[in-house]
Amino acid sequence: MPRPDQWHYTRTLDKQANEDPGSPGTTREGWIRYDGKQAAGYGEDGRMHVSDVPPDPGDDDLSPQQYDAKLRRLPTDPENLLAHVSGDRHWIDLPVEEGVKKNVEPPNARAFRVIFLYLERHVVMPPKLEGAMFRALMKIPRMVVEKDVADAAGRRGLGIRFDWGGDPGTLSYHILDPRTYRYLGSRRVWLRDEHVDGDPEPAFRAGSVWTTALLASGIVDRPGQRL
Repeated sequence: MPRPDQWHYTRTLDKQANEDPGSPGTTREGWIRYDGKQAAGYGEDGRMHVSDVPPDPGDDDLSPQQYDAKLRRLPTDPENLLAHVSGDRHWIDLPVEEGVKKNVEPPNARAFRVIFLYLERHVVMPPKLEGAMFRALMKIPRMVVEKDVADAAGRRGLGIRFDWGGDPGTLSYHILDPRTYRYLGSRRVWLRDEHVDGDPEPAFRAGSVWTTALLASGIVDRPGQRL
């Protein structure tokens, strides 16, 4: 188990939908203390900046330590795991945003979302539990698997998405390594033009693609240290 004063380091690549297709995208690095009390990163001045993270009881995000604690309470039976994550009040009630009415999320969609939160953000996952998560995913109705889906780094894997039915404007994928099932990144594809606030010029055109890639993730002893 990591110590509370250690840090979770991540390096990601992001290619926005409106970027030039030949753009290399944006690589970001970040450090968050395992207990969630501080975050760190390099600023535009090239210097490391460490800031305190105040508690936010209305936020649904968790510190690495809190994710790990919730994860280790999950059952390893796939059916029980699905019932647990879909009925967890944390993911039902939060976040709380002032003046924003919370949408009612179907339990199957919630289970899909929460399992991928754990797969994307976990630091050390017990192998038996990881296997149970993949078996639980396969039991979720409307879960779709597509092969050869690319992340922002060009790595190709299994594209996993939840089929909401009807005529979707976009398709959103989580991408897993086809051999190890390690989380690679995400991909969102626009199937038709998307307009915002009645603007006649589309914010996103049909065929636009937004991709991300998780390039590194792990525990280090101090901010600025890399894997």
